Amino acid sequence: MVFSKAKLFKNNQSSHGTVCVVPYNDNIEYYTFLKQQREVGNKQIIITSDIMINIIRKVCLERKFHIYKIVLAEEDSEIEYELDKLITQVQNNAAYFGDLIEKIQFLSEQSSIDLARVYMKGHFSNGFTPNLYVQANGILGVNSESFDELTQEISTVVERCLAGW
Repeated sequence: MVFSKAKLFKNNQSSHGTVCVVPYNDNIEYYTFLKQQREVGNKQIIITSDIMINIIRKVCLERKFHIYKIVLAEEDSEIEYELDKLITQVQNNAAYFGDLIEKIQFLSEQSSIDLARVYMKGHFSNGFTPNLYVQANGILGVNSESFDELTQEISTVVERCLAGW
């Protein structure tokens, strides 16, 4: 799957500091890209585990997407196995979704283990499968057909989290 990518920034030029979605190209050196954005008044956004959980809830519960992979910031085969098992359970029975969220919260709060990247996808009756990932560094990867819609939706969730909603 080829993903179109973007990075979330907070634009401090506006009076209310809105979250903006800036397309990102892997051919550009990442730190050069960040510097260019800083020069135009954009500050990078880091996706904390709490923000990631809010994104997961929005995308999975409201859009009926499911998580198919979680990458941790630190490798831990035992925890990765537990998460993979919960992901499979959620795919087979949505009632396990709360257990998965609780596990992610527990890892973040009690074990200081953060999520590096979360992959999610949806299934629609016409056969189209929107696919995306969210990284802790604020980079989003979305299939091109859903790019505008999903990046805007995620930026709205992030903006609400940053505003304390």
